[in-house]
Amino acid sequence: MQVVRHNTASEFLARAKPWLEKAEPENNLILGIAGFFASNPDQLRIQPYFLTVEDSDNIVGAALMTPPRRLLMARIPDSAASALADYMLADGTPVPGVLGPIDCAQVFAEKWRAKTGVTARVKMRERLYACTAIISPLLSSGCLRTATREDESLLVRWAGEFCRDANIEDDIAHLQAQVPITIRQGWLYVWDDDEVVSMADVRRETAHGIAVSLVYTPPHARNKGYASSCVAQLTERMLDGGKTFCCLFADLSNHTSNSIYQKIGYQPICDVDDWIFV
Repeated sequence: MQVVRHNTASEFLARAKPWLEKAEPENNLILGIAGFFASNPDQLRIQPYFLTVEDSDNIVGAALMTPPRRLLMARIPDSAASALADYMLADGTPVPGVLGPIDCAQVFAEKWRAKTGVTARVKMRERLYACTAIISPLLSSGCLRTATREDESLLVRWAGEFCRDANIEDDIAHLQAQVPITIRQGWLYVWDDDEVVSMADVRRETAHGIAVSLVYTPPHARNKGYASSCVAQLTERMLDGGKTFCCLFADLSNHTSNSIYQKIGYQPICDVDDWIFV
């Protein structure tokens, strides 16, 4: 079994995309990130790791890492996860953590812990959902609209609050910086009920799908159905626009959001663990 590092996102996708697209919703994260860097190579600050695990010229796994972020793994056999750990250990590059389907992420994390002596713990367990058809919800008052420049300062602040609520404070600067960009792209949406009361964006477009993310409602506007309405209408807009599916991640400790997504038509795909090494 051999781990191959590809020089560019385009080279990685040329080799791995057909394999990844066999489970396109499940692999949206890797496909979306690699696709972004293939289209925007100028955005690279540090050379990422674009990796395939191969056995007799057959792909059995794929992963990527954009330092200083964690390694992202597709669902792969235990032997492939172990081979990835061996490769990264031999390379000597720090790995701050790993995110992937529970079993293979655990194999990688346990081997990394045994070989390096780091403390490894699961920071968050998430469930990946996909939706191919909306179950018509009872919409709250208001309507979905594309975010505008006039919304920018509010939504930048909300992006920070979203990160604090989700316990991902390390991402505050990154997500806040993305808000003006997604507004210009027309990919950030709000639910407006005489005032802006909820937001969500779309990102990581793949051949047949797109991800819904950054779902946030401020405390004073919660429990009124705004997030459900925002996600439902946004998902329906993407499906009506030609996408076969929308997908999203939900923190399994947040029972409210998991319930909301399932009620509007999202179905579980897999659970993933977000490990950090310290």
